[in-house]
Amino acid sequence: INGCGAEYVPTDNELRAIYAHQGSSALHDAIGWPVSRFYISNTVADTFTQTFTYDVVSLKTGDETQMPSSGGALLSCRTTPVAVASQIIVEANDTAQFVKVDDTLSALKVKKGEDAVIRVVTKNAQGNSVPNVPFILRREGSKNRQNAEMINKSITVINAAGASARMNSSSSLLYGVTGADGTTSFTVKQDDSMGLVTNMYAQLYQLTIESNKLPVMFTVITSPDTPLASYWGHMPETFTTRSGIAFKRPLLTA
Repeated sequence: INGCGAEYVPTDNELRAIYAHQGSSALHDAIGWPVSRFYISNTVADTFTQTFTYDVVSLKTGDETQMPSSGGALLSCRTTPVAVASQIIVEANDTAQFVKVDDTLSALKVKKGEDAVIRVVTKNAQGNSVPNVPFILRREGSKNRQNAEMINKSITVINAAGASARMNSSSSLLYGVTGADGTTSFTVKQDDSMGLVTNMYAQLYQLTIESNKLPVMFTVITSPDTPLASYWGHMPETFTTRSGIAFKRPLLTA
């Protein structure tokens, strides 16, 4: 891939189009291209690991498989560049879940045990979506409502293909690829949350460009929604008995 520059390597669809247009015998006999080995594309297979594999296409049979960039495939370079991502965004997949929590914080807010779905978007300098872009998904430490970091509070991340991985700390890295529309989604869970918020963000794989930080909050019923609480919660403010008598929640120490 380095022989072209990343922006000049064709996509897997473009390689399949070459095969469909010429066919193996015409391609080899008319213009002399070798067809005995696969041609590598810039299309990355989705994965949670750092070892990305690329789609490769046979211009002899039209078949497609995957191999690492060091796998020894043939390479044809485009004469014009493909779109290159220079922006990466992390956002709530459901905008209704992204809410203003207080005057200083907006977050993707769900209850403990519910799924928080985040979306990663890759764009070029003009703001247009760029497909099939590899990136690194990252997290910061989980914090309580008083901004104290809680040690060893892992989160579980499930990618669009259903593969699951744990991110145990801010040093955890997960690898992903945006799809044909320049987006991909992840389900984030923290089922043992005490009522914490965790910033999620992403970084373009081949560049040092980072996204915004998206706070993901899991609230608990054992904590009220007040600035005095230690944790982020959704305890009801009142409780009404069957006889119709209403009681306020227990008071917190100021």
